[in-house]
Amino acid sequence: MLKQYNAMCEQVAKTQYDDYDEVIEAANDILLNNPAYKQQLLNAYQTGDNPAIIAYHLTKSDPSFDKAVGLARARLEARNPKKKEAAKEEPKKEPEAKKDEAKEKEKKIEENSNKAKTSGSFGGGETGGEPGLTLEELRSMSDDEFRKIPKAKRDKILMKYGA
Repeated sequence: MLKQYNAMCEQVAKTQYDDYDEVIEAANDILLNNPAYKQQLLNAYQTGDNPAIIAYHLTKSDPSFDKAVGLARARLEARNPKKKEAAKEEPKKEPEAKKDEAKEKEKKIEENSNKAKTSGSFGGGETGGEPGLTLEELRSMSDDEFRKIPKAKRDKILMKYGA
């Protein structure tokens, strides 16, 4: 049961921290040699705090973290050589290619701005601020229905008609 709890805690921590695996790899060198850190982890289990997140923060804040993380990266790369190879194989764009790509995008933007405007490019005639809603529909909405409208659009409606 403890293994399942630890796995669940690690999953939560991995969603919050992109570098979790790397930091926890360094944690073995840091946490196991420090009785105060061990006590804090034990307290996390007893109080219901996520021990994986506590371990992450203790490791990151330790003065020897910078040294330990280098070793941790080497161990992770040794275990997962595919990730390292994939990073090497991915071609990097040359600065000239990026400039050409940017010029091409600018050209397309300019061409589109010179095109004739169609009736679809102008606003509809709705009075409400939310596409597809008229002022009458807005008035007849319940509070719950109004809350379902995205916040930015609700704010525009409230600014336009007062709150």
